[in-house]
Amino acid sequence: MLHMKNSKHDKSYQLIVIGAGSGGLVAAEFGAKLGAKVALIEATPRLGGECLWNGCVPSKALIHSARAFWQSGHSQQIGVLTEPKLDFNAVMEHIQDSMHFIEHHHDNDEYFEKRGVDVFHGKAAFIDDSTVRVGEDIFHGRRIIIATGSSPAIPSIRGLETVSYLTNETIFSLKKLPKTLTVIGGGPIGCELGQAFAMLGSKVTILQSGSRLLPKDEPEVSEILLNQLKEMGIQIILNAEISAIKSTKQGVEISTKQRTIVSEELLIATGRRPNMPTGLREIGVTTNDQGIEVDKRMRTSLKTIYAVGDCNGGVQFTHAAGQAVVAVQNSLLGIPKTFDQSSIPWATFTTPEIAHFGATKGKLDSLKQNYQTARINFSDIDKAVTEKESGYIEILTNTRGSILSATVVGANASEVLAKLY
Repeated sequence: MLHMKNSKHDKSYQLIVIGAGSGGLVAAEFGAKLGAKVALIEATPRLGGECLWNGCVPSKALIHSARAFWQSGHSQQIGVLTEPKLDFNAVMEHIQDSMHFIEHHHDNDEYFEKRGVDVFHGKAAFIDDSTVRVGEDIFHGRRIIIATGSSPAIPSIRGLETVSYLTNETIFSLKKLPKTLTVIGGGPIGCELGQAFAMLGSKVTILQSGSRLLPKDEPEVSEILLNQLKEMGIQIILNAEISAIKSTKQGVEISTKQRTIVSEELLIATGRRPNMPTGLREIGVTTNDQGIEVDKRMRTSLKTIYAVGDCNGGVQFTHAAGQAVVAVQNSLLGIPKTFDQSSIPWATFTTPEIAHFGATKGKLDSLKQNYQTARINFSDIDKAVTEKESGYIEILTNTRGSILSATVVGANASEVLAKLY
């Protein structure tokens, strides 16, 4: 297909970045720092993406409030006797304030335009391997990086479409604390948000289709978290088989093989699905159910197009925005950099906090990889004992002493893991 260039609606760039979440913002700013002419195209009216508006930032703000409220009422063992009162509206204001502070500080059009990035808002549709359309405008780019993120994956359950339910995109807009909350999904999102609302006073039930929570973590970790959630009064149903969902006068009724639950609010936390721009498959970019297929250099099946972050079906963490740096180095500089997703660290901000990098024991066993285990329990650390903290640090090494993986369970686990990574 031929396109007449140099019309008033035609724009040419060395690098076009589609999507202004964590990965897209890193790619656009890095590209501009290298001196490239960069266009950043975002489908929504604001920058920041999933992390700022529906993920990392609001969830961590909620967890911070929830932990403070919970701990103030559960510190009798150290001699602190209080009767805390919750202002849920103030909690939600704290969440909104946190998001808008970050938006004002650096996740906004002006910030990026001052750094040499041209920012546009609208949905991008591919025309060919170097051209996209946004409204009436045509953008030509030597290289294009797709960083369009992901959206909540909604399971196929009879009756679900007839009821009102929450996802991570809507739960941070609640006007009042639900008396009861049922969470479908026992992964990081479901466990973090379920526990946070339980800490604030909701009666929470978590339905997990699998045999354990956090199935990507070590089985011991799953067991520790399961016991902690149960101690807090959270009901956990493993191997849950949901047959139907419907609305009742009392709320949402969820029928499972084990029991029937009626809940004021229902949260769906069953994973993510990739967001992919219009026209991608039509121009020949290879995709699958997990997202856009890429190699270790973040290249798609077309050499001019790269894909980073959630949309490429890899690890779905904000700090995986490092993929964007690799993509820019490859696309603009021709430096053959690669990104190893197998060793990227992750953290789940439950109580106890959980952090890990590298292969699990089960994975190493399946690969017949010999390893040695070094472990220290928090009960052997004096400071942890004085602060009533429990948990452990476990490091797996090969026969030469190189670290293969590490797991930390306990307070500030993510910060401890950073020292090991």
